[in-house]
Amino acid sequence: MIKQLLQNWKTTSAGITAIGTAVITVVYAVKTGKSDASTWTGALSAVLVGVGLLFAGDSSLSAQAHEESTAAITDLKSQVQANTSAIVTGDTTILTKSQAGQPAPTDPKSP
Repeated sequence: MIKQLLQNWKTTSAGITAIGTAVITVVYAVKTGKSDASTWTGALSAVLVGVGLLFAGDSSLSAQAHEESTAAITDLKSQVQANTSAIVTGDTTILTKSQAGQPAPTDPKSP
């Protein structure tokens, strides 16, 4: 757990800041006698956000997922290009036997 917190120091610091701000706000409101329902609601929300940030990871995983999706899109574009070339030239060798001669699938929701 500590290792993850240190690796994801950006989200950890944001979480600690949110929790610290909530605690300071509540202490100040109680000390001055100005605590009401909105103070407690805001503080509870900030604590929950802070805890969520402590358990969240940084964007390194998001970057890895982005790279994987970019590679998948590149593969898909090459398949679309191959299909476009096959349509233009009439070459059906890229189709598998299971695809050749079968009608296109229809959407059961369409009328």
